[in-house]
Amino acid sequence: MWVKHKRVGCGLVAGLLWVNYLCVMGWFKWISAAGLVALSACGRDEPAFLSVLAPDDTFDTVGPYRVEARVAAPNGVHRFTLRLSQGPESVLFAETPMIVVNERHDGGEYYAEFPGRPAGTSFRYYLVLVDGEAGGGGALVSYPDAAPEDLLEFEILYP
Repeated sequence: MWVKHKRVGCGLVAGLLWVNYLCVMGWFKWISAAGLVALSACGRDEPAFLSVLAPDDTFDTVGPYRVEARVAAPNGVHRFTLRLSQGPESVLFAETPMIVVNERHDGGEYYAEFPGRPAGTSFRYYLVLVDGEAGGGGALVSYPDAAPEDLLEFEILYP
């Protein structure tokens, strides 16, 4: 048996045992040589937003107006919601669950829809994702990052 130390990811030192056995801070995993090159060992496995497709201002009063999101949640998705502002200057938000399009053990694709509204209506909202970490202490992330101070928004325009 031989050990070769290699710096990976964010500066963690991994011991490579034999040719394809890796130990990173007490975590052991069989990997291929290509896997070693691709390894990134930064921080905890926290949930993240991979992409968000949000509606733009529109003349459409019929709707629906769809918000789509692709998320990564290495510990699974515990709760994923859209929080909609109750009014232009309100600090109160109504919460609606995001609907699953394609769920995986480590995230997935989701959407929510707003019903049609008359011209002059504005929507202010943000997304909240809580991962399914064991023990109920899941990590919470929001989109945009600074929500609820910074919100996504769009307006139904007058023709």
